[in-house]
Amino acid sequence: MLSWKKDDYTQSALLWFDFLKSMETYAEAIQFNLNGLKLWIHIFWNEKGEINHVGYFVHPESRQIDKKELNAFLSAYSRLAKKPDFKSGMKISHYTSASFPTFATSR
Repeated sequence: MLSWKKDDYTQSALLWFDFLKSMETYAEAIQFNLNGLKLWIHIFWNEKGEINHVGYFVHPESRQIDKKELNAFLSAYSRLAKKPDFKSGMKISHYTSASFPTFATSR
């Protein structure tokens, strides 16, 4: 993701925080509780900015969550939720950790 934003860490971080916040907003809208969840997450976007694949591992210190429900949530979020614009004309991916609730603020 950094190379997509021309190695601008601030821009990349803000985009990622917006992404996490949109995930949290979607979860709230469908009454899916993310609070206490800690993940290592790897997301792959296509050239159009659509999510092609989400891989994750629940952190050992995370709140326990039903993986079928989490899979369903991530699948629905990938297809349905309003997300930040990741249109880049190239495939990108990002691997990092995520914790909920987020304390990210929009720009």
